[in-house]
Amino acid sequence: MLAYVGSYTSAIDGGSSGKGIYRFEMDVRTGAFANQKLVAGTPNPSWIAIHPSKKYLCSFNEIANQETGSVSAFAIDPTSRDLTPLNTVGSEGGGQPT
Repeated sequence: MLAYVGSYTSAIDGGSSGKGIYRFEMDVRTGAFANQKLVAGTPNPSWIAIHPSKKYLCSFNEIANQETGSVSAFAIDPTSRDLTPLNTVGSEGGGQPT
């Protein structure tokens, strides 16, 4: 089973070390993750959701020190399961307190 995990690329406290969205293989028996791969460099993907068709992934990005966060859309490659960026738009809401 595959799992997509968002990671903070910048944090108010400076404690982040992520680079975006990672894809992992997950052992369904143990819950252990293996074969980590960065599949999308996007800022602070704090929440991600996969479309019911399993063809698209949306990332809701918390952007520090800006008046608006953003939402990014990606296509999921049916073979490699990598992500291809489609679009990013402002969400009209602050991501983190300034």
